[in-house]
Amino acid sequence: MKKIILNNFKCFEEQEINFSNLTILAGANGSGKSTVIQAILLFLQSTNSRNAFIDSLVLNDYFLEAGMASDILYENAKEDFVSFEIFFDDKKSFLYKYNIKNRENRILSSEDSKKFNEDLKQKIIKPPEELIARLMQLGIEFISTDFISADRYGPKLTYKINNEDTKVGKYGEYTPYIIDQHKNDILQNKNVYFNNTVNNSSLLSEVNNWLSHILDGVKIDTSVIDNANISILKVTNYPQSILDFRSPIHMPYGASYVLPIIVSCLLNSNTKQGKVIVENPEAHLHPSAQSKLGKFLSKIANAGVQVIIETHSDHIINGIRIAIKNKEISNKKVVFNSFSRGEALGENVVEEISIQENGKLSRWPDGFF
Repeated sequence: MKKIILNNFKCFEEQEINFSNLTILAGANGSGKSTVIQAILLFLQSTNSRNAFIDSLVLNDYFLEAGMASDILYENAKEDFVSFEIFFDDKKSFLYKYNIKNRENRILSSEDSKKFNEDLKQKIIKPPEELIARLMQLGIEFISTDFISADRYGPKLTYKINNEDTKVGKYGEYTPYIIDQHKNDILQNKNVYFNNTVNNSSLLSEVNNWLSHILDGVKIDTSVIDNANISILKVTNYPQSILDFRSPIHMPYGASYVLPIIVSCLLNSNTKQGKVIVENPEAHLHPSAQSKLGKFLSKIANAGVQVIIETHSDHIINGIRIAIKNKEISNKKVVFNSFSRGEALGENVVEEISIQENGKLSRWPDGFF
């Protein structure tokens, strides 16, 4: 995904947002960062393998409870519609326009999008199969997205199991189960290995390598109680196992918050269309751990996973800047979108801040550093 143009969606009358391998959304509270993520979440919960055209926008489901049409319509909209134009490359895009005939609707239908796609099929792309393939790409783009909310699980005695084989869940609720199912799987993308000299490494090994690096020695293991349909997470705080594995209740709080991010990123490195969206990755982490996590996310993005983060952390951003300076990711693969609030409705501003090859920013975002 290269770009989204939003029209009449929540706080934006019209706004263009660019994306890259690693996209940073940063800025003041209430400036529109979550609005951008919510636009993606609407597509995520409206898309499945049978619905590549996204003819219906589902406003309320697992990923987002957006309420009614009136809740997502820009307050001063001159016309009753919302639209999303999505670019997967620099030339071709897909426009999805949803006319709002009843502001109390909770599912929006899009005859305009159907007509647009049919016109596109006939007039622009020949043969039509190419368009179908690109629309399927749209479906794959969103199906293969992992969203991890800021409101994720803290330490718990037990965790849920999940029928979806690789999704950690928006709260991270399925993380121990997913680890247990794949702990011995060899990660095929060696660019995500903590130690680049290793030939083959399993998911559990790499989870523990990165977790121990970020949190100074923390390691985990998992198990599943099949008869009870629950999974168990076990944690130790020392790399030499001075302490036995124990319940997360007795271990660093930050481990439970960062674990789903690490697992999701590593698993998505095995897919061609992997995408991970994380709200506040810095939550409950010491500043040095936040910086290390920023460098980890840079390595993951450089390995082919599209990573989108919403953050308020100087240290996450600094970790990314260090990764750029150390040539672990190119500055051309990172987009820094800085959000600021205007004095009046509709005056929010999104500005791209460029990052130079040495990690320096073209300007300091307001309120940071």
